[in-house]
Amino acid sequence: MLRSLYGKSPLRDSVITLVFADDGLGGESGCNFYGGKYIAASGGKLEVVELAGTARGCVEPIVEQEEAYTRALSQATAVSPATAWSLRMLRARRSSFQPVAAWRTGGR
Repeated sequence: MLRSLYGKSPLRDSVITLVFADDGLGGESGCNFYGGKYIAASGGKLEVVELAGTARGCVEPIVEQEEAYTRALSQATAVSPATAWSLRMLRARRSSFQPVAAWRTGGR
């Protein structure tokens, strides 16, 4: 479940998930489902490609959040485990990485 997007909590009653598999990634983006492929490299480097989603009609605040989320996925350049139960997605920004999204995984 998404815990934060650009430092903000997700909208109440919206579910945003991310699942990695050997052949791609996917999940729920707030109103729609999405999927794509990723290219992983050493050091946590990541590139998300061929991202696509369903096109269900959604209410405006969720549409904005969903667009921001899929944009963050497309622009991500690295992933980093924040703790044993969470994952951060990062975007290169000049000479450092800026957190764009954080997920709570499994257990807690």
